[in-house]
Amino acid sequence: MKRWLFSGILLLAVLSVGFLVFRTLFPAPQKVIRKQLVEMARIASFDVNEAPLAKLMNSQKLASYFADGVEASLDTPGRGQQVFSGREELIQAATAARTQLSSLKIQFPDIAVTVAPDKRSAEVHVTVKANIGGQREVYIEEMRFSLEKIRGDWLIHRIESVNTLQ
Repeated sequence: MKRWLFSGILLLAVLSVGFLVFRTLFPAPQKVIRKQLVEMARIASFDVNEAPLAKLMNSQKLASYFADGVEASLDTPGRGQQVFSGREELIQAATAARTQLSSLKIQFPDIAVTVAPDKRSAEVHVTVKANIGGQREVYIEEMRFSLEKIRGDWLIHRIESVNTLQ
């Protein structure tokens, strides 16, 4: 009887460890996308003393989160509606922001991910919170990101500001 109980407990332990290893090696798409967006916000952020080479490298690294034909339609503070087409335009805009602003801190305090049943595309609703260097006011914007799984990576192919009622 004790041997049967020991075998059952051992089997349960092995299955539990196997499940945890599987979840670690193959996380849910929602978890992967959330982690990726948090990392993207960290790379998009910069402070006053960012070195010139780091500015260029981080702009290039930021581009790796986007599909080649990305389309972005954003409401930006002080500039109104901004439209970007393609990864190159996004790199240029990121590089320009890094040279024109003294610092920028971007956070995504809430990220809601909906993965399509085919697990090849996803919609993300996110609140963007940005602290722009030298300004006391915090910029907050709701946005929608559309992602596609391309060659194993979740890439953003569309970004748009969500207009909410005031």
